[in-house]
Amino acid sequence: MKVFSKRRLISLLAAMLTVLLLASSLGCGVEGHTRQAEFTHWHDEDTLVLVYTRQQTMGALSGIFRPTPKTTHIRVCTVEPDNALDCEHQRELTNILNEQLSSSVDLQDRWRP
Repeated sequence: MKVFSKRRLISLLAAMLTVLLLASSLGCGVEGHTRQAEFTHWHDEDTLVLVYTRQQTMGALSGIFRPTPKTTHIRVCTVEPDNALDCEHQRELTNILNEQLSSSVDLQDRWRP
């Protein structure tokens, strides 16, 4: 069994930590979107109003240096005869709720519940 000196062990751990931080800052393949339901309301027995926030996720350190905006979205869903939800994204309301964002942010969310 090979025995490492204390100095060699510390440099090996520092190198491993550097690689881990570099991978995290580059995103490391974990880019995506997170959605969190903020509010649900049954308008009537066949119509559900869903309000949720969406935020793009990146690597651990990327979000610190390049924060992404959190956007609010509204969907109105109707219950189909087979109990499936058919949802419509309310784009005009989304644009009104997120007027603080520049036009470069894509508010069209293709998510289907």
